[in-house]
Amino acid sequence: MRLNKIIGIGITILLAIFVSCKKDSNHINDDIKEPIFYYVGYSFSGHYNERDRKAILVVQDSIVNLSPNRSADAKVVYAQVVYAQGKDVFVAGNEHYEEEKNRVVYWKNGVKEYLSSAVKDNSATAIYADNENIYVAGTIYQNKLPYQRLWINGGRKVNSGALAYSGIRAITVYEGAYYLAGQFAQAASIWHGKTMYTINNAPSEATYIHVENGEVLTMGYGNVDRNTDAAKVWKGSDEIFSYPVGARVSNILATMNGNDYYFVTNSMSEDGINVARAYKNTQLLYELNTGAHSVKAMAIYIFNDKVYVLGNLLNAGKSVPTLWIDGVPKTLFTEQDNIYLNHMYIIL
Repeated sequence: MRLNKIIGIGITILLAIFVSCKKDSNHINDDIKEPIFYYVGYSFSGHYNERDRKAILVVQDSIVNLSPNRSADAKVVYAQVVYAQGKDVFVAGNEHYEEEKNRVVYWKNGVKEYLSSAVKDNSATAIYADNENIYVAGTIYQNKLPYQRLWINGGRKVNSGALAYSGIRAITVYEGAYYLAGQFAQAASIWHGKTMYTINNAPSEATYIHVENGEVLTMGYGNVDRNTDAAKVWKGSDEIFSYPVGARVSNILATMNGNDYYFVTNSMSEDGINVARAYKNTQLLYELNTGAHSVKAMAIYIFNDKVYVLGNLLNAGKSVPTLWIDGVPKTLFTEQDNIYLNHMYIIL
């Protein structure tokens, strides 16, 4: 992707970008409309792991600087069509302060709102929007203990904790009620209203949640033995799919398309290389790695029956953000651009 547009945070310019994505959408067949790709992450000057970074939103081939004056990281993105107005774009992330302290923030069309004070390791973990409501999940530390939070339009609705290896990874809304998926005390868990319940023994994690006809479907992983984890699907608290992937994973990112399950695994090879593999049900679709470079998969998305996987090729402190489309890699930024991408969202 060429860096042919670098756009400041001015809200007038931002709204021009978002509204310009609209092309009389009520009169264009969905099969021929061009999708809009949104990516979030950060720019850096030296090493992709450095703390001094600037949060960015990428809209197609345009970069929006979300934090031009302070170190920050954009973690997750969500977009929705607003009738007759174009699209609203929501981004959640962290602003960085001294002593490794973070404030959880979100941006709506580039306008920033704060959700927490600055505390070490505070982090945004998921975002969702439904009609006029904005849902942001994160982990907040109090007395060095982690608490899982959900904010709706800035107001706190969930406050669970305080055990390590816990966090909300996904949000959905069904008939006005929110459903959350993630990990609590290293075990895959679901939050609904004021109730949180575990759906798999530890170690496990849920990273995707969907509600259809009142049935809650969740995807993630669970451990099988010391040598392998399995991709899993749960209906409510019942396991309905399990496929051992032949390795211990750091996480599994997942989605659904009809009755098919798609997921991408992140694991470590015996040579110390980060390996990412994409699957459909029990079929290995492709491996993202090429050569001896590590790959970190960040998101998987199904759109118009195509499988999109976002990842970063990593080498000696540099990152090459890449989008795999049905297994074919497309370089989004080069190593010289100093960009690391965390998440993506696709919408017509």
